[in-house]
Formats: sequence, C-alpha cells, structure tokens
Amino acid sequence: RYEAERLLENKLEGTFLLRDSAQEEHLFSVSFRKYGRSLHARIEHYQHRFSFDSHDPGVFAAPTVTGLIEHYKDPACV
Repeated sequence: RYEAERLLENKLEGTFLLRDSAQEEHLFSVSFRKYGRSLHARIEHYQHRFSFDSHDPGVFAAPTVTGLIEHYKDPACV
C-alpha cells in the first residue's frame, strides 16, 4: 500500500495500479488517484466473479480482473 502511494504520488487523477493484496482473503487490490490523493480498494473473488463488493448484487462483477478494471476505467461508471 505504501509503495503504491509512493508510485502514484503526483500522478494524474485516474492513474491506477493493480497490486497483490496485503490480506490473504483477497488476491488483489487496486490503488488509484482520485480527489487529489491515493485511494485503495480490495478486489473480491466470489462465485467465479471479481468485484469490489461481492455481497451487493447491484455492484458490477466480471469473470476476470481485467474485465473489472476495464469496466471501471470508464468515467461514467465511477
């Protein structure tokens, strides 16, 4: 997380990186620039789908991590 913050420092809003999660129950986390700072979100894997909140059926889920990232790269989805 701290290394991600260092790498993202002074980058443009929307810049992101995918990284290993520090927590065993999550495979990946995404760190990104928004509101002039670095934010972090864990990617959850549940029932062969990846999402940012697997317990909310209204949250977008994709069969691949790439599909999840591609979806949220669209500014209309954030």
